[in-house]
Amino acid sequence: MTTSKMIEKRNWLAIAQLFGPSRETPPEFHGADNRFIVDELVNMDPMDWHGKHNNPLGDRIGCLSPEVSERDFLRTFEDLANRRAAA
Repeated sequence: MTTSKMIEKRNWLAIAQLFGPSRETPPEFHGADNRFIVDELVNMDPMDWHGKHNNPLGDRIGCLSPEVSERDFLRTFEDLANRRAAA
């Protein structure tokens, strides 16, 4: 497992412990994360792997305060969790 995957797993386990979702990252979260990558790519120099990400969310990437970042993260998390529970 790569270092970034290990960090991602550790972060997800901390989220799961605090908020109660499954200890396995739901596929919807991976999908949303991959779509955020597209929005981030416009701020990077082109790389070969960018082509596999072509379904942006359309979010504008900018600097946010920790408080705004937390609020937005929790809002998105709750929305995705509610969609999953309703499915």
